[in-house]
Amino acid sequence: MASRPLPKDLQRLITSKRHAHKIDEGWTERDEADFEHPWSHWIWFKPGWRNYRIDPVAPLHAIHEWDRKEIRAQLNEARPCDCEECIRSLTTE
Repeated sequence: MASRPLPKDLQRLITSKRHAHKIDEGWTERDEADFEHPWSHWIWFKPGWRNYRIDPVAPLHAIHEWDRKEIRAQLNEARPCDCEECIRSLTTE
């Protein structure tokens, strides 16, 4: 799979004042097997944040979508995370 930087609109979104404090990194990835949506976007949260929209219970620390509208919705619904991994990360920083 090939990867490249996020499109400029998503890069601006994750570095905005509203989201920069919760985002670690992001990139776009090509999936040769998906002919309908061959490019998808990965966004990883910093320790202490999780993807609440996809799973309100499990500590999911990423967004993986091709649809930009869904990425925005997931970013807007991100919540603080207090899982063991996040607590360990935050106490060692």
